[in-house]
Amino acid sequence: MKTILFSLSILISTTLFSQNKKITEEIINFKTMDQNKKNIVFSKITSELNISFVITASNGNSNDYINCEWKSFLSLSEMVSFVEQLSVVDIKKEKVIEYNNFVIKVKRHKDRIQFINSQCIQQHKTHFFQESCKRTLSFILTNDQKQQLITQMGVLLNNQNSVE
Repeated sequence: MKTILFSLSILISTTLFSQNKKITEEIINFKTMDQNKKNIVFSKITSELNISFVITASNGNSNDYINCEWKSFLSLSEMVSFVEQLSVVDIKKEKVIEYNNFVIKVKRHKDRIQFINSQCIQQHKTHFFQESCKRTLSFILTNDQKQQLITQMGVLLNNQNSVE
């Protein structure tokens, strides 16, 4: 009986210590100025193995729009390229920048961001034949929001690169 308890306690302690602990830290949040206003939150996920980023968004329910929620995950290198491209793009020139996980479109002096690998996670139906919602996360950044995002993410990414 003692050997069974001893082996069981060793098994439980090793599984508890071997679990990958994740810490989520909110970096920046803002509300977009689109017709369909969204609350966007950029967060950093730190685990023992790596650092990644999650972008969560939600919009309100109205007569014109259905309540949707999105989650999009970016690795550290993808976030670095996102911030670099966002800081380089000029709102005076119409341009499209496409990467694996995001697209930055400049049109009519506005930055439209679209995260390609994100879909609505609300699990609601959108059509008469009960199709699930498959909207991707897209929003327009104002210049103030863009600068705030670039500075806060830039400081965080520079600190992260200096640690490694």
